[in-house]
Amino acid sequence: RYGITYPYCNKGNIIKRLSFAASAFYNCLRKEQPTIIDTTCFICYLPAGLLSIMKSIPCVITYHEVWIGRWIKMKGFITGILGEIWEWLAIKFPWRRFIAVSQTTADSLSARHISKHRLVVIPNGINKNILMKNHNKSIVNGNVISCVGRLVTGKQIDVLLDAVSLAKRRGVLVYVKIVGEGPEYKKLRNKAENLGINDQISFLGRLAKNSDVYEVIRSSKVFCLPSEVEGFGITLLETMALGVPFIASDIPVIREVTNGGTGGILCSPGDSVEFCDAIIRLLNKPEYRKKLANEGRQLSKQYSWDILSKRMLNLYKDVLNETNLKSESTGHERSRRRRLRSVE
Repeated sequence: RYGITYPYCNKGNIIKRLSFAASAFYNCLRKEQPTIIDTTCFICYLPAGLLSIMKSIPCVITYHEVWIGRWIKMKGFITGILGEIWEWLAIKFPWRRFIAVSQTTADSLSARHISKHRLVVIPNGINKNILMKNHNKSIVNGNVISCVGRLVTGKQIDVLLDAVSLAKRRGVLVYVKIVGEGPEYKKLRNKAENLGINDQISFLGRLAKNSDVYEVIRSSKVFCLPSEVEGFGITLLETMALGVPFIASDIPVIREVTNGGTGGILCSPGDSVEFCDAIIRLLNKPEYRKKLANEGRQLSKQYSWDILSKRMLNLYKDVLNETNLKSESTGHERSRRRRLRSVE
């Protein structure tokens, strides 16, 4: 991460996250003097919009995925209703630009009547330090698979557990390292025990350092992402940059980000049989894994922040130039009106 560092705001309950938003709002209102605001965190969308009005600062919004119409399904009734209202208000706000992290998200925003002039696609990037790492992976002993993600329903970790259980019945023992935490932990832990694969699944929780997460991925033969819902799928790009082939759900945004599955295998969402087949196929074919790893590594270079940051800077400059032109036009109009009044 680059720029000013703030504490991680996605962990914990809604009170902590609102507290983060309030703190960021206060700092910008009283201490900081930004030239432009780019709000990238959902909980900060409305505070950032309000701040831009109060201080007359141009503001753009980075949009990861559109959940309108899906909030209740994904988060339950109470949180879902609040999420629907919050996002509806956020989309209605007059942002100078909507920065969609994928064309899939851009299409969803277009369906919400966001004009093309205000909509631009700039994907998430990956740290060049990952790309610069030595990719001579050490030999991985055993059939180790890694998985990184929040333990929530939409990530469908249960599908991966079913696939591992099926592989065991086919005579293939697969060991999975799962990085992440969330409300589904106990349910998934019980499922692993009921399936008889408890000794094959390691729940590592949330790791404090990104480098620790990368090491888990690097020490596996395959990375698996069975999610049915993703805003972008940044972990897939990081996985490819680290030289590890992947197996993931064939959903629009993942198909887009991976250029149709480059660097891995795409499976039907929720289909544990397909995931099992793909797992066994990759584990049994080291040369195929190597081929996919090389393809994925090349693709990941397109998502380096060295490239994408230039596009971001150009966007900010365009917005600031428009703001300056608008201010000049407004100033000229006021001068014209004053002259007219003086003549009268």
